[in-house]
Amino acid sequence: MESLCPMASPTNEATVLASDQESSPLWQMSRPASVEELPLLQPKVRVGRSLHNKIVISYPTISRRHFEIVKTDTGYRIRDLDSKLGLVYGDRPIKEKDLKDKDIFYIGANVQTLH
Repeated sequence: MESLCPMASPTNEATVLASDQESSPLWQMSRPASVEELPLLQPKVRVGRSLHNKIVISYPTISRRHFEIVKTDTGYRIRDLDSKLGLVYGDRPIKEKDLKDKDIFYIGANVQTLH
């Protein structure tokens, strides 16, 4: 389990999901003072505040089981797990979405990206 510690200011945080053919895709969480990149090495990665998740984000706006990223035949899909604040892609809430390289989505006050 990997733990992402909260920063004092949760604003303008971003996550990016990105991939290329030769390496595992990376989930990137950008915060005002740092960027963390986590490789997606498993077919399903659950994210939330609970210690039972693969990636733990200890921040009050994140639900215990907030969302998961699942490998599909064509790439990756993000799925909200009935979280309180949900997922936002662009300017609209989403329940599920197929992800492309450099897609940016928001969880609570955090911005997430897939590379």
